[in-house]
Amino acid sequence: MLTSSSRASGRPGRQPKGKSRKRPGIGLHGLALVLLALGFTAGVAAQWPPLPPQRPPELGGGPLAPTPAERSTEGASTELPPDEATCRQRLAASGVVFGPLPAIKDGACGAPHPLLVSRLPGGVTIGAPTPMTCALAEALATWSSESVGGAARERLGKTLTGIGVGTTYECRGQNRDPAARLSEHAFANGVDISGFAFSDGQRLAVGVPPQEAEAGFLAAVRASACTVFTTVLGPGSAGHTDHMHLDMRPRNGGYKICQ
Repeated sequence: MLTSSSRASGRPGRQPKGKSRKRPGIGLHGLALVLLALGFTAGVAAQWPPLPPQRPPELGGGPLAPTPAERSTEGASTELPPDEATCRQRLAASGVVFGPLPAIKDGACGAPHPLLVSRLPGGVTIGAPTPMTCALAEALATWSSESVGGAARERLGKTLTGIGVGTTYECRGQNRDPAARLSEHAFANGVDISGFAFSDGQRLAVGVPPQEAEAGFLAAVRASACTVFTTVLGPGSAGHTDHMHLDMRPRNGGYKICQ
């Protein structure tokens, strides 16, 4: 850098002795603003997207060791695997409304590539947007459009407008047993269905004694769920008196559980 005197002479200048070059600084006020901005940014990052529910007390607050069959989310990459990218393309083409979420990581629980799903094909509502894997979202969309919607028309003469979707992600063991294997809810790969809504305003709850036509509808959609999901548990099975649990747990040989 040239001083004013050196520019006139054409020679590099030197700082006068006893004087030091002052570097621009942000000062205490500027530093406070920077720290405030960093704190605000961190706060927003911690709150959005909304965090999943805290680990239930029965798990003791400590992570459960995954079995060999559990899916690890450690070191999950931000780059989508080919299967995941293809699944999202199919999901968008089917009419599902969704968006990407950052990886969920909570000890042995979590999901490397979760989605925030808002609506199913045909504008069928699910309540508040909820996180789930692409595989679960695709199965739910297929079941809704090909089975539940058809059963509503054929058995009730009505149009399906909503499916009551409850918990999808929750870090816990099966049936909330701390000694049990982790539930598919622990991987955002399971969903609880509480009921159905129709175009005439009627709402049909799972587990409430229905009329004959409604009973036929509930039996039909429960049976059809077994062709789409790998696990179907409903009223009559332990812990599922008022809802249907559906998940996409991978099993060897295409084995399914339908109860």
